Amino acid sequence: MAELERTIGFLSELKATGVFDRFISYSPLLQFVLANKEKRTFITRRYCFRGSIDDWIEIGRPDRLTKVVKKFVRHLGQDSFYELY
Repeated sequence: MAELERTIGFLSELKATGVFDRFISYSPLLQFVLANKEKRTFITRRYCFRGSIDDWIEIGRPDRLTKVVKKFVRHLGQDSFYELY
């Protein structure tokens, strides 16, 4: 018996997964915004969850997309994400 089925008991794992999928939502946490069209540089923004802000804040300096992606994406799902300014 699968772990999820044991935990929920009356639902099969497949049915439970379908129920979870209907009610789970995801929010974007990281944005790459085109800063200079000619130079193709991007500003990176992360969502800030501080009660007084609750908005997008810029982090780092504008740079090529490959560089900002490599620098910031690794922080998604990590505590270090909340330390990026």
